[in-house]
Amino acid sequence: MLIDLDKKALINLVRGTVPDYECMQDLKEYGSFTGGMVDRWDWGWGVFDDLSEEEIYNIYLRCSK
Repeated sequence: MLIDLDKKALINLVRGTVPDYECMQDLKEYGSFTGGMVDRWDWGWGVFDDLSEEEIYNIYLRCSK
């Protein structure tokens, strides 16, 4: 399957993922984890603005494994 995504669509794709605990440590500059009664990962706002489409896609690949 071939899908053509622009940068905004790639960012939305990444924001729709939740990294596993191991990956969260590598991505803590892009978001934050809140643990406790409800474990939750929140992506930061604007953290992907300065990244290339390839860098954003690589983050997606790391999170979707």
